[in-house]
Parts: sequence; C-alpha cells; structure tokens
Amino acid sequence: MIDALRFFLEGIVVGILACVGVVVNVLSILVLRSNNLDMKLTFRNILILLAVFDGLFVVLCFLGFSLPVLFPAWNEEIHPYLFPKLLPWIQISLSGSIWTIVVVGMERYYSVSTAIIRQRNSRGTLYIVPVVVFSVVWNIPRFFELQTCVEEQMIVNGTAVDSDMNLTDVTFNTSAVFRNRSYICPTSLRQNVKYCRDYVLIANSVMMTIIPIVMLIGLNSRLWMLITK
Repeated sequence: MIDALRFFLEGIVVGILACVGVVVNVLSILVLRSNNLDMKLTFRNILILLAVFDGLFVVLCFLGFSLPVLFPAWNEEIHPYLFPKLLPWIQISLSGSIWTIVVVGMERYYSVSTAIIRQRNSRGTLYIVPVVVFSVVWNIPRFFELQTCVEEQMIVNGTAVDSDMNLTDVTFNTSAVFRNRSYICPTSLRQNVKYCRDYVLIANSVMMTIIPIVMLIGLNSRLWMLITK
C-alpha cells in the first residue's frame, strides 16, 4: 500500500506537476521576453530569473525523485551516482526562487514608493547578480553532504541477501552470485551533529524561511499603506 502510494505521489503526481511546471515557465519566459509586453525592464528580468529558477527546480526534482520511483533500473544504476550531484542544484534553485520572490517585492515597493519613477532602462543587474551569487555560495556545503557508496551484495535465487545475514543460514545448494550494489550514503560532514543543527536546521530555517517571510510581510504592509493613503 505504501509503495503504491509512493509510486502515485512521487512518480505520477510529481512527474505531471514537473511537466506542467516546465511548460508554464518556458511560456512565461517567452512572454516576458516579448517586445510587445508593456512592463518595466527591471521587473521583467527579475520575473524571467524566477521562471528560470522554478523551471530548474521542477526538472531536478523530477530527475531526483520521480524517475527513481517510476523506473527501478534508473533507481539502481543511475540514481546513486546522480542524486548526490543533483541535491546541491535542487537547493540552489530553491534558494534562488525564494530570494527572487523577495526581490520582486522589493522592486515593486521601490517602484511605488519613489516620488519620481526612475526612467533609466535598468536590466535589474543589482538584483539578479546578488541573488544568483548568494544562492550558489550559500549552498556550497550541499556539494559535500552525499556520496555514492558501493558494497558487494549476494543474490540467491534472484533475491538479494542482506549483508548482515549469517551466511550459514543460506542454503548453498541454490545458485548464488555476487554483484556490486551502489547506494547513496551520507558523508562525514552530513553526519556531523553540529553541521546538521547549525547549518541544515537553524541557518537554513532563518535564511530561507523566517527572513524572507518577514521581509515580504514588511514590504507588502508598507506598500499597502502607501497605496491606501
């Protein structure tokens, strides 16, 4: 029952959402790049960056979470080698998406609050570059959290035998073969209690949840007060 539910949610539902997300974000980028769109260039480029981060996130989630559930061969042969490299980019795209939303709120507030609207044709570089750099730098430790481990596994009559099983319990009049099994395992960094507590839990909760929410609430509250004056 649990396996069937996991297959439906992680395999089917996440896969469908990923496909829809890619289509929506690609269409959004095409619309935002249109010369006929009457929108400030700074705001337009920020929204394009948001679409890029969101599109990258759904694609990476599909590769990292849906494909291993849908295809057992992928889960056994490719996933253990691919996911340790995918995880940092999933976190980078998520961080970029979160802080791009904050930047959207900042730009909207500054555009409304300034007495004289800036006429310069800014491309939003002062917003985009810090978000991209911060998203990458903040998640550098993620590149050192997971690794691919390999162990020898015994197959008896087509069934994998646990490595901790007493071999005397196995009937050797059956066909037994040995093969290398690849799997994802944590690095010493990821097993460090202080790292998990201070960076993974506390620092990420503050930087990716609390501060963005507080900033968005503050910016939107001040924007609402300006508009309703």
